[in-house]
Amino acid sequence: MSEKIDEKAYLVYGGTNYMTFFDAVLKFNSEEKKWTMLNKFPRSAKDSKFLKDGRISSASARSDKVIVLFGGCSPTTFYDDFMVLSIEHLKNDQNFSEITQIM
Repeated sequence: MSEKIDEKAYLVYGGTNYMTFFDAVLKFNSEEKKWTMLNKFPRSAKDSKFLKDGRISSASARSDKVIVLFGGCSPTTFYDDFMVLSIEHLKNDQNFSEITQIM
């Protein structure tokens, strides 16, 4: 799942390398060509299964204030849940840490 945060940043969630299903929320800065990982989650997302269960085929929707991630599947489960992340939270670089190695 990917979604545009603003003119220079994109949100990416989940995916697989055919061995592991990923549960990380990543941000790519297209100007700096830098990947970062969300490590400070808003209270509304702390208990979300999105952060515990890696998945593929998630979908998203965006408004001016939030990005909503929903659904997806793992090898054994089809999900019907959702997680809401505010654009303001996602724009704040202090909520992310730089990725220094390949996952």
